[in-house]
Amino acid sequence: MNVKNLKGMNIQKTYLKIYRGFGFFLLLSLLSLIVWYIFLVLLFLSNRSWAMPLILSTTQEKVIWNFAQIISLEKEINKLKLNKENLGNELAFKKRELGTSEILLNRVEMSLANQAKIYQAEAQTMKKDLTSFQLAGAGGARNDALTKIKKELNAGLITKEQAANYLSTQYDTIRKTHQSNSEIQAKIDSANTLGGGALSADAMILEAQKTDLEQKVERTALEVSSVENELKLTENSINDYSHVIDGFYDNIYYDAKDRVINAAFVPYDNIDGVEEGDPVYGCALKVIFCSKVGVVTKVYGAEETSFHYLFKTEIKGKFVSVQYNDNSYADAGLVFIGRKPLFF
Repeated sequence: MNVKNLKGMNIQKTYLKIYRGFGFFLLLSLLSLIVWYIFLVLLFLSNRSWAMPLILSTTQEKVIWNFAQIISLEKEINKLKLNKENLGNELAFKKRELGTSEILLNRVEMSLANQAKIYQAEAQTMKKDLTSFQLAGAGGARNDALTKIKKELNAGLITKEQAANYLSTQYDTIRKTHQSNSEIQAKIDSANTLGGGALSADAMILEAQKTDLEQKVERTALEVSSVENELKLTENSINDYSHVIDGFYDNIYYDAKDRVINAAFVPYDNIDGVEEGDPVYGCALKVIFCSKVGVVTKVYGAEETSFHYLFKTEIKGKFVSVQYNDNSYADAGLVFIGRKPLFF
């Protein structure tokens, strides 16, 4: 075997070693990545302290949108409050009007009842007087007149012409008495109006007033009920809007409207127990070689949506604001709140 062939074989062996070493390195790297990913999966499935940091500024779209929503809601609430005040005033006026109408109606009804009693008593008295007058008046007066004229004529105290004139006078008196009877009967009928008899002017006026007041009371009661319902709906709307705007106020975007805020998104699975003053840890290699880098300054109540750090699926949680002593972790991608993920 010559030197040239020997050199070629050595080169081939060298290349083969390099290929083997490179293949082993690739395989080891791939296995390391798989082991590392499995480790991270197990860590994120079991760990309840991780959070995702971010920086919020006044120019971010969501911050501007949140503040615009607050302004719009405040305007709407102010309109509703003004409408509520107007409805309250209208309701108070309608209730006063209803109360006044009810008082007037009660007085008219009492007046009708009192007049009915008075008229009916007068009617009974006039009936008795009329009956007595009829019994003792017309027939008795005619007979007494004839007897008196006859006696005076027979005695020669009066002439026939005088007797005729006197008799004519008596008949005229009797006729007027009949007319008086008719007038009394008319008054009796009028007095019976409020007890169900013929209509009189006084009774018609009182009954008309009563009808008008009854209609006004019914109409005003319906208006009061309508205003009360509208007022209740307005109050419910104010409560609903207030609940919504409270959510916008208790929102990290509201605090970020006039300053930069270092925040962290905490998933619901990890939010239990998180409170102001909890330490925040950052790690040199994401989950190892960790140290304290800040503290939680506020926990917000509004629900937020983000994506899982490892799995990239949509998750819900809440924001916390963080005060860092090392601002390089403000957008590091991953921090831990309350405790380190491991022991180092």
